[in-house]
Amino acid sequence: MSEEQRIIYFTQEEISTKPPCVSEVLILKDLGVDVRVLTTWCNAATQKLFRERGIPCTLMRDGPSTRKNGRSQMFRKAMNAVRYQSMLHRYFRTNADGRTAVWLGTEKSLMSYPRFWKHQNRLIQNALEFYEKTDYQKRMKKYTAFADVTTACESHRAELMKQYWHLREDPFVLPNKPYLHPGKRDLEGSTPENRERIRQMAGKKVLLYQGIFSPDRDLMPLAKALAAYEEKRRSEETSSGHDSDAPVSGEHDENVRYSGAHDPLWLVLIGSGDNEFVSKLKEAYPYTMNLGFVPAPLHLEITSHARYCVAYYKDNTLNNRYCAPNKIYEAAGFGIPVLANQVPGLTSTVGASGAGRCVNFDDPAAVAEALDDMEEHYDRYSAAARKFFDDTDNADTVRRIVERAFAQK
Repeated sequence: MSEEQRIIYFTQEEISTKPPCVSEVLILKDLGVDVRVLTTWCNAATQKLFRERGIPCTLMRDGPSTRKNGRSQMFRKAMNAVRYQSMLHRYFRTNADGRTAVWLGTEKSLMSYPRFWKHQNRLIQNALEFYEKTDYQKRMKKYTAFADVTTACESHRAELMKQYWHLREDPFVLPNKPYLHPGKRDLEGSTPENRERIRQMAGKKVLLYQGIFSPDRDLMPLAKALAAYEEKRRSEETSSGHDSDAPVSGEHDENVRYSGAHDPLWLVLIGSGDNEFVSKLKEAYPYTMNLGFVPAPLHLEITSHARYCVAYYKDNTLNNRYCAPNKIYEAAGFGIPVLANQVPGLTSTVGASGAGRCVNFDDPAAVAEALDDMEEHYDRYSAAARKFFDDTDNADTVRRIVERAFAQK
């Protein structure tokens, strides 16, 4: 890459909440591109990361909004609309010229990008999702017509985008693989909160779920399958002469290990959402522990202590069917096998690579067989997970994207 090539990376949302965008910015810098970030807001950790890499980052407001009620939100939007557009025009007028490309990190970024500048610069457009909503489809079809290059984060989505939005070329596929990954297992906690979480996990065999807790991410079938799995293991243990007085129902102290000959598999949750739903999961599978929300990238310290990770998406929308979770790459970077359900976005990645097993969570026997198989052949699955991580070369794809964008004009 040449430093004569300048890219303004623009996100209408807070960039630190979009890990794929942060990764793309870092890759651009390491490729030698003069990359500058323009975003609504950015947390202190990400600002520090950009500053250490010599990446200019311009913020368009003073801090994250804390107003929750509708009237305050509407008033804020109305008051800031003119100021926001004025800042965009001023920024692009000052920083963009004939050798500049603008990388629009999200769909909202494209829709808020000033129409005048759509004709002035090369445009690279990310589509981080693919919703079936009519309004979304109409707007994306209209706005992506301005883009010189379009990206998707999953291969099936790329095919759908080309067909639905009448794109001239296939989108480049950039999976949601973190560019910076510690790789080392059993990391020490860098904060008091994480050290306490790691203490609670110590000595336990952990099946980790990270994400949103809600009925839409319904882990109840998995919780019931795990309960059946532990009951089966306890019965086998008893019949082989190892007595255990620890049933798979009732309340358990999360700090006390299982008293039988084997350790139970703990379903550990990190994330946020419906606490009532979490309580129901614990009723179904008492070896469930909720460690709460852990901000990125600190959550990787927790991930590094897992034996397995969970990936689950309901098979009810195109966006879910062709999911593109960064969590499968986060687990794979540590060599942690993934237990996933059977949607194409997971069977074509986790399943096809051997980085884990994809099964029907409604089938307790299938879940049990997958867990036993991954435990028996753990080293094989772990090696396949690391290979899956290493074989995804987003840096090469970003290089080709930049070359394509600057070849357009």
